[in-house]
Amino acid sequence: MIRKNRKLLNQTTDTKAEGVNWRYRPLVEDIKRLGNVCYEEEGLEMTTQINEENSRCSAFASNFHT
Repeated sequence: MIRKNRKLLNQTTDTKAEGVNWRYRPLVEDIKRLGNVCYEEEGLEMTTQINEENSRCSAFASNFHT
């Protein structure tokens, strides 16, 4: 379960607009709203915290599993 969430958090959608690469992380933003993700700005690392909200995060993330 935790591994699956980490895999989803590391996925990014790269797009090009006017010659500039933009990196957009919609899954990260949605999962962060559930209060289960600690996002470290400096290293751009994402870690999953094990807490009572983990089942909600998993249920949400499973909708995006390919």
